[in-house]
Order: sequence, then structure tokens, then C-alpha cells
Amino acid sequence: MRLLIFICLLSSQVIFGQKDYHFSKLTVADGLSDGYIQAIGQDKYGYMWFATLGDLCRFDGKRMTHFRHRDNDSTSLLSGYPQTIVSDSAGRLFIGFSNGLAEFDFKTRTFHAIKGLTGHWVWSIVPLSKDLVFVATAEGLARFNPTTSEVVFLKNDNLNLEFRFGYWHKDKLYLAHRKGLVVYDLQTDKARKMLFPTIPDADFRQIAIDDNDHIWVAAKGTYRILRLSLDGSEVKSYDQFLVKKDLSVSTNQIVKDKKGRIWIAIKYNGLLQYDPQKDVFVSHLHDSEKSWSLSSDQQYSLFCSRKGLVWCGGDNVNFFHPDQSFFNTILPFDTDLEIKRKGLSPALAPKGSNSHPITTDKSQNLWLGTREGLVMYDPKNQNRRVWRNQNGKISLWDHNICDIACDKENNVWIGTSKGLNRYNRRTGQMEFWDMKDSCPKELYMMIYTDKLGNVWLSPRISPIRYYSYSDKKVHTLAEHPALSALQNYSVWTMIQDSKGRYWFVLDDVGLMMYDPSTQKTEKWQENTEGGNLPFGNSIVDIKEDKNGIIWLASYSGLTSFDYTSKVFKSYRHENLMGTPFSLEVDQFNRLWVGTGRGLVMVDSSRTLFTPFGISDGLPSLEFMKTFYHSQSDGWIRMSTRNGFVIFNPNDYATQKWFLDFYVTSFSSNKVNEQPILEDNGHLNIQVSLDADENFFQFNLTAINFLTPSQTWFAYKLEGVDKDWRYTQDPKAVYTNVSGGDYIFRYKATANLNDWEVPEKTIKVHINTIFYKSWWFWSLILASIGFMLYRFYQFREQQRQQVFNLSSRAQSLEREKAIMQYEGLKQQLNPHFLFNSLTSLGSLITIDPSVAMRFLENLSKTYRYILKSSESETVPLRDEIKFAEAFAALQKVRFEKGFDVVFDVLEGDLDKRIAPVTLQNMIENAIKHNIIDDESPLIVQIYSEGDYLVVKNNLQKKRFVETSNKHGLTNLTSLYTYLSNKPLVTTETNEWFIVKIPFVVA
Repeated sequence: MRLLIFICLLSSQVIFGQKDYHFSKLTVADGLSDGYIQAIGQDKYGYMWFATLGDLCRFDGKRMTHFRHRDNDSTSLLSGYPQTIVSDSAGRLFIGFSNGLAEFDFKTRTFHAIKGLTGHWVWSIVPLSKDLVFVATAEGLARFNPTTSEVVFLKNDNLNLEFRFGYWHKDKLYLAHRKGLVVYDLQTDKARKMLFPTIPDADFRQIAIDDNDHIWVAAKGTYRILRLSLDGSEVKSYDQFLVKKDLSVSTNQIVKDKKGRIWIAIKYNGLLQYDPQKDVFVSHLHDSEKSWSLSSDQQYSLFCSRKGLVWCGGDNVNFFHPDQSFFNTILPFDTDLEIKRKGLSPALAPKGSNSHPITTDKSQNLWLGTREGLVMYDPKNQNRRVWRNQNGKISLWDHNICDIACDKENNVWIGTSKGLNRYNRRTGQMEFWDMKDSCPKELYMMIYTDKLGNVWLSPRISPIRYYSYSDKKVHTLAEHPALSALQNYSVWTMIQDSKGRYWFVLDDVGLMMYDPSTQKTEKWQENTEGGNLPFGNSIVDIKEDKNGIIWLASYSGLTSFDYTSKVFKSYRHENLMGTPFSLEVDQFNRLWVGTGRGLVMVDSSRTLFTPFGISDGLPSLEFMKTFYHSQSDGWIRMSTRNGFVIFNPNDYATQKWFLDFYVTSFSSNKVNEQPILEDNGHLNIQVSLDADENFFQFNLTAINFLTPSQTWFAYKLEGVDKDWRYTQDPKAVYTNVSGGDYIFRYKATANLNDWEVPEKTIKVHINTIFYKSWWFWSLILASIGFMLYRFYQFREQQRQQVFNLSSRAQSLEREKAIMQYEGLKQQLNPHFLFNSLTSLGSLITIDPSVAMRFLENLSKTYRYILKSSESETVPLRDEIKFAEAFAALQKVRFEKGFDVVFDVLEGDLDKRIAPVTLQNMIENAIKHNIIDDESPLIVQIYSEGDYLVVKNNLQKKRFVETSNKHGLTNLTSLYTYLSNKPLVTTETNEWFIVKIPFVVA
């Protein structure tokens, strides 16, 4: 754990005498179930555990987690009172109850009751190894093997007593009981009683053994704090150090800390610390005027954590580190409660005196200015000398102190609200200065000693003046040519910078600078004509840093001023937490700012602002205006509403301590919070997520008890974050993370300026969405390649088809021409013409009217052939009219031996076919079949779906003289060209059928 470490502890104790520890506190407001703390422990992760009357509480420095008993839940807390909490070397956590022993399961966050100890009152647990734990119970001593869960009560007569506490020391177990001590030798399996004749009715409760082999005993009864030798021959009582010595007082706990120091918690007597050099105990008690003291004198339990913190359980939890106390707090008065409260109260301060001045003299005494008098405090011996007007005795012009300064001769100048005093070091007397010394009797706002030894004095009403170190006289500025204008102002405070220039803070007027080398002055003042300054006119403190930059604290915030470049830079309240009231610069050029809501350290780069609060050891968050001019010792002194804070900034973070930090749980957009556990401080897990589970969060914690407000986290997800993310929010949130493998890196520190700390990692795997995976894109690329190949093939096929179609078209055009020629030739056939003319001649003689119709049909036939010879298709309606005319000609010739029947649907008459198709079909039927009146040739023409059907009864001739065998073949080729459907011919024993497809226009 990374905390505030200070290597000058010994020197600070020399300066400030007996240590006044700062106790941090936990109450029900911080999450405790109740204020009665019966036991305290710590688990392997560093969490603190507190046993209260109501439940168990686990604490990480910020959050409190509760564990309670629940009826009908065997995995919950036992129903009895928790008495002790112990973690063994293997990291297992045991809790002893008034009705048994339980082990906590970190993975499931449940409790496992040890069956062999159910119903037994467990007072103490002493773990020795992973297989051996001693349990001191009201029925005797038991051996417990955590590996096998075996419990065995030892049968030795001296081990069946009611043991309250066990302590392991040099291969022996020391057990406290109502009549004294029992020493159990594990190797010989023998136990012996230690008898103390000089201690009648000894009821031993707690024991501890220090590094000098002294047994410290907490006893109930007349003798309550005892020190024994290991053999019991020497006994010494320390009851005289108890504040309250009535018999109701009992000693509850004894612990030995990391440095071997003995601490004892006493019921109604607070906390005792043993000083081996003086062989005395030092009491730490509750003080209502010291907010950092114990919250109560009632202390029931005590525990020392692995990193040296001492924890006290009483009405609440109090904890501190004996060797880490950065801030020292001094109250100016140690008696008279009313004076204590008035002395630091700004409400009683008249205008111009609302500050608490502090300075040191050359003897390292602290001079503290208050509303109720002046205090000289010797930190080494903790002695105080007070000057305060009371009971008619005048010690000062007034006991309301406005400013203090020490001059080169170690005299102390005191500005009061009614005049100027000086403590003469040589005579040891307090001097009263008045007009005979050129010092008016009025409020003195400021006293300052410059580098030449001159003492500058600023009365509230009269002009500023200075005491010359050379002639030992007070001079006004009336005769000074450059500073004469300063007579019209009251000076609130001032400094002399590294260049010898004087900077004067004018009371509610602004800032003025005087340069002795040029005898010139400059003034900066806010006005109503647009000349607004970042600090306004109400400046309360001024300092110069190591780079020569002037710093101003004002009601408007913090302002830096580079005089060389004449550049002002403002730092507002959001960085400082509150209004700045006092400034100091340390040797590392860090700026320490006391504000109305705490202390802030600004690093040398002026980019990092580190806050300090109550949890860091401050007695109050409310810092006051403090006129203090740093001395060569490097210490910083500031005043608060609850005392003067004194610290050495050089000791801040001079040694590395590391925080215990973890990822405690994980959650995603699909999974609620799940715990993540570390084994022996190392993560052996990998977080695996689905592709759609890419919104996730890691919850972090860092175990930091003394400075929780300064806990910082840094984390980064490699592959997502380019740089580290720094935050005090213990959550690492990521959204819309792509699939893949990542490493989550994280670390924690209590010092924002120091990130040279260990880090931890967690592997994170997110499944890739299928369309982003390598195999998907490989498949896509393969598919694209295959499609391109198929497209190439298709284009080649198309090109070949186009070529074939072109060739076929040419062939079909030729066949069409042949077909048309053949049709025309058929019509112009001499046989047809001869037969037609012969029939016509006969009809003219026999029946002229029929001959006229015959001639008309013959004319229609040749007219249609000539008209359609240039068309690829004709409407079926026209083709049927032509076929009817042609059929009529044939009917005249063959009479009853031939007939054509038309049965075409009306809806199909507008469909199209090739011209003279029906003439060819009729002529083909006549050509190949016998025509006889007894067995006439019947040609049926009808529509059927997408076809026109031409059907004739089959009466084949044996010999066909005029057939060239190509009629139907050419017609089939023609329709292959015209239609996607083929021309179909079917021949049965009775019928010859030709199905002609309709042609789509």
C-alpha cells in the first residue's frame, strides 16, 4: 500500500515531543452495522473485517460490505456472536463464534461451518500451518485440520479448561484462562500450568509476548495490566497508568505491532502505548477538542494489520499508523475549553484581524497568535507560555493577535488589535510600543522582516512604517520619494523577492511592487474600465516560488504572475476545492495552498493538484488566513479552525509503499456483475466474451485506508487504448470493442506524481462477428473468385451462344427463305395450277356461280401468299381465312373425299404463326394420304394451350410422287428460330398430328 511515508519520524518526535496520533474513524455513517466492534481481522487480500453485534463488515478503504445470518441458509453467517477473526498462512479466513467456527469462501462469498466445532464457544484461533489450527474454546483446546476438516479435542487434563486466548511463541502455545496460563509443548504433547501465587484470583483474558520475551497479560479483576517473565518468576503490574481504576474497568486486547511495540485496549481507558525506555504507558484518550483523537475511551478490540496500521474497536472503529503521521496538529491552549474554542474562532475577529499568525524563533519555539492571547510553544518539552489579559493583568496591548514576526536578533514582534508589542529576547520582557516609538496604538495588520533585518509594520489606519535594523528606529515613508504614495494605503501582507523587490498587498486595493534598484513602483488594480485582473483586489497571501514567479491567493482563486513577461495565469476553485487563504513554497518548488475546504499541493509543473483532507490527518478542512514566513528548517505552518497544522513537506513520499489493488468484478451488456478472484496475488484467468458482448466493464479497488481520497487508478486495454487512462473512478468501461485478443493492464497509486508502481494484467478474448472473421472473408474472397470464374465462363458461353445463334439465325434465315420459296413454289406448282384450272373450266360449264367462288378463293390464295411473303409471322385469324380459301379449292376438287374442320378458340385468333403454315399442313396431308368418298380425309385444326394443332386421319399412300422429304423438317427449323417451344409431330396408327407453337410477338 502506497501511503504518506516520513523518514524523519524520530526528528519530528524530538521537535514535537510525545506523539499525538491522528486517528481515522469509521462509524455507522461509513457503513458499520452498529458501533460495538467485538473483533477485527484482515484477509489475504488486505480487506479489513469488523465483527459487530449485527453482522460482519468488510472494508476496502471506501466501501463497506455486509454479511449477515439468514434463516434456512446454511451458507450464511452463523447465528452466534462473532468473537475472533483470523487469516492463516494459506490465506484462509476463519471466524470464531459463540456457537462454532466458520471459514469464509472467497469464491462464493459464503461461509462454511466446521461441523466438529458446532455449538462450541470459540474464543481464539491460532493457525500454525495449512494443516494445523488450534482453537481455544470454552470446553478446551481443539486441533483442527483445514484440509480434512477433522476436529480433535485434546485430552490432556491441563487442556480442558475454558481458554480465552492463545499465543504462539518459540514452538510453544501459551493459553490464557481464568486461573492463569497454560503452556503447551507441541513436540512433547505436554501442557503445564503456570502458577502465580502473588496474583490471587487471576482471570487472564489476553496475552502477547514482546521481543524481550516478556509476557503481557490483560487480566480481569484487581490486577489488569501485568508483565511476566517466560518462566513466571517475575511479575510487574502497570495498573497505575489506568485513568479510571474502578473494578468495572477491564483490559480487552493486547497486540504487538510490526516494530515490537506493545499496545493495550482498555475498556473506558482508551488506548495505552508502552514506552520501553521509560518503562511507562502513554495514554491516548478521547478529547472533544481534538477531532483526530479517539472517538471514545471505550475500546473493546485491537488489531495490527500487515502494513503496520493499528485498529481499535470500540463504539466505532479507530485506526492509525504509528510511524506515518505527516501532519502534526497543535492546539494553542491545553486548558480552559472556552478559551480553546474562542482562540481559533474567526467570528470574534474584528475587521483586519481575521488571521491566525504563526512563526518560529531561532530557538525553534513556535509563536501562535489567537483571538484569546499569544502562546509560545516549546515542541520538544510540550511546554506553553501564554500572554493573555485576564484578571486585571495586562500582558499585551490586547490578546487578539493579528500578526507575529521574529527579527534578526531573535526578538518577537507582536501586532495586536490595539497596539504593537515586542518580546525582547535579551531581557525576557514583553515591551509595549506606542507613539513615543513612532508606533500608534491601533490594530496592526502586518509585521514582516526583510532580508536586511528591517521590520515592516502596517497599522490599520496610520501609514505603513518600518523599523530600521541599522539605527534601531521606526521610520515612516513620508520622506521616501518612491514609497510616499504607499502612505495612503493599508498593507495586508508583503514579501521581498529573490531580486530584492518588495511586493505589497494593499488592503482591498490591489498589488504594488517597489524595486530599490530602479527606485520605481508599479501597481496592479482592478477597475471598472475593462482592466479586470484574474485576482481582483482582495488578495490574502503572496509568495514567490523557486522560478521567481509571484503567487497570489485571493477570493477569486490562485494566480501566478511572471513579472518578466507580465503574464498572469489563473487557477480557479475547481482545482483548489475552495477559496485559497494561505500559501507556502517548499524546496522542491511545490506549492502548498490552504483553502476553505482542505489543503492542496500543486506540483512543480503546476499541472497536478493533490488534495488532503480529514482522512489524511488534517484536524479540519477549514484553513484560515495564516501569516507565516518560512524559516530555514523547511517546515510549513498553517492554521485551521481546529488547530495549527505543522508538517515537513520534504518528507512527503520519500519512500515507496504500494497499494494492494485488484479487479474485483466484471460485467458486460449480457452478464451482470461477476466476481474475479486472484490466487496468491496473481490472476490466472482469461475473460472470454461473445461477439455481441463487446460492451464490458472492470470494477477496480485499491486497499488504501489512510489516504483513500488520494487513490488513483491507471489502466489501458492494449489494442484499444494508445495511452494510459488515469482516474479516481474505480471503473474501466469499454464499448463496441472489436473481436480479438487483448490485454487489460491496470495499476493503482496513492500519489498522482508517482506511477512507478507494479501493474497487473488480465487477458480478454472477444469472439469475432462472423462477417469480420478471417474465415468469412476467405470464403468471401473464394466466392468472389468463383463468381468471377463463373462469370467468365458465362460470358464465354454467352459469346459462344451468340456466335451459335448468329450462325443459327443465318441458317434459319436461309431455311426460312427456302420454306417461303417452297411454299410459293407449292402454290405455283404446275400440277396445282393445272388441277385448279381444269376444275375451274368444268365448273364454268356446269355451275358458273360455283366457278366464280372457286376463282375468288384461288385469287385469295395467291393474294395472301404474295402479301405475307415478306412477314415472319401473321395473325392466326388471317392464316385461318387463307386456309379456309385453300381448303375450299381442295373441296371443289375432292368433293366428299376431303374436309377441313376449324375449331379455334376466339381468344387465340390474335395469336401469331408463320405464314402459309396451315396451307403446308393441308397440302402435306393431301400429298401423303388417300382421298376417297368412302373414306374421306379429314383435317382438324384447333387450338390447345400454347399450340395450334393440325390433325388428320392416317390413310397413307404407298407412293408420293411430288414429296421432297423436307417440308416438315424445314418447318420445324423455322419454328425453332421463331419460338422457344418446338414444333411437335406425332404419328399413331390412326392419326398424324402436328402441334405448331404460337409465336410471341
